[in-house]
Amino acid sequence: EDTRDAYADRTIAHESKVPAETMRRAQLNRGEFDQLQHAVARLRQRQGWLVDDRSGLTANEIVRSWRRVGEKNATQLVEVDYLQRIRKRDPRLSTHEHIGECMTELADAAKADGVAVVVGSQLNRGVEQREDKRPMLSDLRESGYTEELAKCVIGCYRGAYYGPTAVMGVDYEKGEPPPRDFESLLLLLVLKNSNGRTGQARGVWHGPTVSAR
Repeated sequence: EDTRDAYADRTIAHESKVPAETMRRAQLNRGEFDQLQHAVARLRQRQGWLVDDRSGLTANEIVRSWRRVGEKNATQLVEVDYLQRIRKRDPRLSTHEHIGECMTELADAAKADGVAVVVGSQLNRGVEQREDKRPMLSDLRESGYTEELAKCVIGCYRGAYYGPTAVMGVDYEKGEPPPRDFESLLLLLVLKNSNGRTGQARGVWHGPTVSAR
């Protein structure tokens, strides 16, 4: 969805722990400048990072893009950002048919090539109307094919986006204490898992560096 420059900024911010906004404004103190230098040096040592920032690609073109360099690069993971942005092969296809075709093509290519394909997806607006705004499988836009063909579906939820205080039964369970650092709490909801259990795990969201772990 974004340019490679935007992805580079976020990656460097995450690695260096220097806020992305500080980088964009070039308002760096000596310590932050040193952190950036060390982060860039570490990132340059990593091999095999390839970014195709062309927009308007079809699913077939995405597959051909990773296959063109996949064997030489020893590619094991492909990220597609995001499903609803993939261009229709045939303008006459309905959105439902188009999403199904994209998911089928990506899933088949992933299996054939032995790579993991992580595909981002939008959610329906219906989630905004519920009191409990944690994503469900039915919230996936054009979810029929997405839900059917995905091996694993993970929904991300950050309660602080919707309000200043944690909600019992949503952000934490009854009998548990409220989370101490609610602003940074990120819930990873495993909504489907063909090879294991569903459930949830807690992560950490850091807004200034636009990163999660």
